[in-house]
Amino acid sequence: MLSYKRDMGYSEKIIAKFAGTRRLASALGIPPSTVQSWKDTGRIPARHQQNVLSKARELGLDVTPNDFFDAEACGA
Repeated sequence: MLSYKRDMGYSEKIIAKFAGTRRLASALGIPPSTVQSWKDTGRIPARHQQNVLSKARELGLDVTPNDFFDAEACGA
């Protein structure tokens, strides 16, 4: 089970499930700098979210649509 620091945003949690920036970038066939920008901004653009979900499913990773929302920001 992964443990997260309290201030880790949803994008960083998803990237961690893929075992890092470079591995997610490689899985998606995109530059690591793109994934790094997601980590830096704390969000994954909507146009990439379905690809991330599909690749996670293909790799057997526990990533769901709900992972794309920051629970604290949503008032949960």
